[in-house]
Amino acid sequence: RDPSCGIVAEHPSISRQHAVVQFNKRGLPLLVDINSAHGTRMNDDTSPIVRGAPYVLEVGDSFRLGESTRVYSVRDSERVQPPKEIKE
Repeated sequence: RDPSCGIVAEHPSISRQHAVVQFNKRGLPLLVDINSAHGTRMNDDTSPIVRGAPYVLEVGDSFRLGESTRVYSVRDSERVQPPKEIKE
């Protein structure tokens, strides 16, 4: 919900800075719940992922923030690439 975030999602169960997608040195996209109050759920799992632990995102994965019904999906590998300025 924080305006400084890349994606701003408005929902009472979403923390101001809820989760982050980042790339590791091998270029794999990682989802990390950054200590949110209501958790982040992967795919159809009802239990939230471990806060602070990176979850490797793969094509076909989806996740939900908090209790929001909005689903974020990883659609194809060409879109899931680190920005060009990241050097490995």
